[in-house]
Amino acid sequence: MKLQFSVAPTSCLVVFALLGLARSAAAGGCVIELPLERATTLAGIGAGSVTVGRPLVMPAGAERGVVEGTTGATVSDAKKYNGPPFFPPDFDTQPKTTTSFSVTTPVVNGQRGRAAINTFIGTIDTALLVQPGHTMSATFTLDPGQAFLCDWYDFHWVQIITQDDCKAKVAGVAASLPAVDTPAHGWDYMYNDLDVPPDGIQADERVASNTNDSTWDDDAVDTLPWYHTAPEEATDFTDCDKYPIDDTPGNCPAAGRTTFETYLVARAKGSTTSFCLLAGFEWSVSTAGNTGPTEITIDAAAGTRVQSGLGNGSIAGWTSSGTCLLTCLPIVGAPTLGPVGVVLLGLFVLATGAASWRVLRS
Repeated sequence: MKLQFSVAPTSCLVVFALLGLARSAAAGGCVIELPLERATTLAGIGAGSVTVGRPLVMPAGAERGVVEGTTGATVSDAKKYNGPPFFPPDFDTQPKTTTSFSVTTPVVNGQRGRAAINTFIGTIDTALLVQPGHTMSATFTLDPGQAFLCDWYDFHWVQIITQDDCKAKVAGVAASLPAVDTPAHGWDYMYNDLDVPPDGIQADERVASNTNDSTWDDDAVDTLPWYHTAPEEATDFTDCDKYPIDDTPGNCPAAGRTTFETYLVARAKGSTTSFCLLAGFEWSVSTAGNTGPTEITIDAAAGTRVQSGLGNGSIAGWTSSGTCLLTCLPIVGAPTLGPVGVVLLGLFVLATGAASWRVLRS
């Protein structure tokens, strides 16, 4: 004899219902996008590693860029040597002004059309030496509860110079302000003047083989908007944790002043041309007295200043925004049935008696 097994229609309905649940389970990831890039598909980058609807928690009273206090700030051990004189070895023992900022940014978690929620994602601890010191150091620390964001975004620093009484030059021409720091292929002071008598740095002298210090070799070939070069980020940053920055600009003569705006930005993985301003602070150096760091309001005007800085620094093809959202969207997965679903389906079929037996004699 042989056994023939058939499933009743009611069981089929349950099977399809379970498959529907399996489809929902397969959609267990999300994509973080910039509004300027709503059509960008990032499903192939870490898809499924983030839970849809994961709560994004903001501490009570936290707002974007709010100054939390002037104590307890930390400084980074990772140093970017961005100008003579280099980072002072006794930085930690010198007098300094320290300030901590709470970093919150609008996040849409779930479906498009939902309201954005200001979400705490980390802190920025800053320090600026008191004259005669002129070094700034800061570190963004990503909140552990929001570490999943780094599955979908890369964090960078972007810095612009907004005022300068002793402007640096590019190919012999003083920078127009605001200007990104550093511009494409760096500043003239990074290169050797090969002419006799010296006549200033010419365009054909701005090559990696002609830098006056190996520190500048990466800058000489860099055309990205970020303050750090890619090798510097790889060395200095601890992904999903700490993102340091520091700068030691030279003092201008005759008590002149140089003013900077330094921004933490996010760039969607898979995106190549745009980034979102998350937080920023302003600071300046002068022998008449350093100022800052102070909070910068992140808005459309900030995005415009950074955009102008990119243009004046010959960083082409990039878009900055001060009004963007981090949008978490579900990834649609293929209908699959996990191990738990298989067990539940088997128990259901056996327990309901919805199967019929027919004994056939041959």
